[in-house]
Amino acid sequence: MDSPKHGSEGREMRRIEALSNKECEGTRSTQTGVGPRRSIQCSTGASTGSAGRLGRTRLLRVVLVAVCCLAAKCPVLFQHPLGPTSAGFIDQRLVGAWRCQDDTADQAPGVLTILNFDGFQYYIESVAHGEATGHLRAYATRIDGEPFLNLQEMGVEGKRDWMIARYEIPDDLHLSLRLVDPNPFQEVIDKPRQVRKLLERRRKMPGLTINWISCVKPQEGD
Repeated sequence: MDSPKHGSEGREMRRIEALSNKECEGTRSTQTGVGPRRSIQCSTGASTGSAGRLGRTRLLRVVLVAVCCLAAKCPVLFQHPLGPTSAGFIDQRLVGAWRCQDDTADQAPGVLTILNFDGFQYYIESVAHGEATGHLRAYATRIDGEPFLNLQEMGVEGKRDWMIARYEIPDDLHLSLRLVDPNPFQEVIDKPRQVRKLLERRRKMPGLTINWISCVKPQEGD
């Protein structure tokens, strides 16, 4: 969205935000078009409207709870992504539907669907039983050759913070996401360049990331 080829940041944000208004409970989403003309539509059911937007998705609650457990009080998340959207890239191994289990709760697995939105960004939809559908935008940034995801909840009014996650795909069927703990970055949290430099130095430090989500790609017959 920072790329001149895809228009201004504001115009692209309005376009991707429009996806978050299609919050269909208990339905599957379908994609039409390709590249920057891609759209996501709900196949059945009615929009949950404001009720769906007010309910926190299970996916995002897990993030906030996990972070808060590491501090006496709930810290802010990251105020900026690790890099510009125009430097984002698509890892085709991520794209598709995943059956995921959060690593902090003993609950039934949910479904995480990751789509290539425009060649730079992902559109992510999370569906869990009994919860409103979650919508996120995400894009990848490499830190010393290692990919990290910048994730931001969609459909939220006012200032929106960022979550940073490290992902690993050991084989074609498994995906793990680990949340970067923002606490070690609090002194520079409003300085994106310093956050990135600090992450470069500390990315191998034990305890810097938190177990978040473990996923398996469904196979035919599952």
